[in-house]
Amino acid sequence: MELNDIKTQTVDLDILNPATGHPTGMVLTLRPKSDPEVKAISERMVEKRRAAERRNKPYTIQQDIADSIRIHAACVVGVKWGEVTLNGKQPKLTPEVAADLLERDFIFEQVSAELQQSADFFTTSGAPSPKL
Repeated sequence: MELNDIKTQTVDLDILNPATGHPTGMVLTLRPKSDPEVKAISERMVEKRRAAERRNKPYTIQQDIADSIRIHAACVVGVKWGEVTLNGKQPKLTPEVAADLLERDFIFEQVSAELQQSADFFTTSGAPSPKL
């Protein structure tokens, strides 16, 4: 096996209604946390935390949560709304819209769980990795 043949890919995540467990119709396309753009955002968050600590200003829980949402939002690269709306609309995906979606715990939890399934984000020679 050639290691250079192992490539990352995006994954579609059907967002489930937390009350019923059924698909809402909204599908988010995710890239892995190992993506260079996501890593760059994570590194900026770490540097921001370190800078605050150097100024003797400890990070708050709210700042930790906001950073986690920003990092997860950076993994969202697409949205198919289906019949779902956000504030009565189906806005174009932006980092702000992704963060707004992820402020809903049930969406954040589903995205977080999928991002932990790292094998889903890799393919070898065009063949997706098998689900474990």
